[in-house]
Amino acid sequence: MTEQQPSPLEKLKRALDAGAIDQDTYDAAVAGISAQAAAGAAIAQGAGAVAVVARGVGVRGDNSGTMVTAPTPRFGSRPSTRPC
Repeated sequence: MTEQQPSPLEKLKRALDAGAIDQDTYDAAVAGISAQAAAGAAIAQGAGAVAVVARGVGVRGDNSGTMVTAPTPRFGSRPSTRPC
């Protein structure tokens, strides 16, 4: 069995607790991680965890076929006049 690796946040907390980084460095790093998550990034932690961003597609296991994704139709809006 493989040992679960600590998350980036856990590593930062351990470094702060050990005195390897100061509070300002910790706060800046946490803010950066939070900004990535707010911008649509996804973080999955733990065995078997899967992360899918907004409007993303998650696949578990093998995918031997073709996956096609398309924008969600917006009913009630006028069709586009742009050429395809």
